[in-house]
Amino acid sequence: MAAFLIGANPTVADTTAQFPLGTEIQDPRTAFSGNVIRYVRANGTIAVNAAVRQDYTDETNEPGAVLATSATGQNVAGVSIVALSSSASNLNVFGWITVKGKASVLTAAVAAAGALLVTTATAGTLDDFATNTDVTAQIIASFSGPPIVAIDSTAATDGTLSVFIG
Repeated sequence: MAAFLIGANPTVADTTAQFPLGTEIQDPRTAFSGNVIRYVRANGTIAVNAAVRQDYTDETNEPGAVLATSATGQNVAGVSIVALSSSASNLNVFGWITVKGKASVLTAAVAAAGALLVTTATAGTLDDFATNTDVTAQIIASFSGPPIVAIDSTAATDGTLSVFIG
């Protein structure tokens, strides 16, 4: 079980690494008691509540470098808690992603409660199996990475869906 870490604030993006990349802790926010979060480095623009994947092209920061998901069939590493936007002029943006527990994630449409979600071609956005016809995406989502399951069937007005990350 992950422990708490003094000074960790998952709602703030850091421009200097405050913790070792890949550090996993219990989410200190009261509303997310029991969640596990991981400290990462953004290797691109990641919106708040975006599904993220490992960036395997960055040997320096593996396994702590992440990008927003961007195609069907990608492994989801977690969901961003805040916007993490790195650019050519600022490559050092660090923050936390939820890797286990309850979160809100960007969604392409509503999904039935209990539906397993998979990546889409829209950055950081997930959709359910029923509307995703890419068999590869379904197989990857079923067998790798933490499963992400819709826990309600009503998308919020901001285009997110409540999910459980397994």
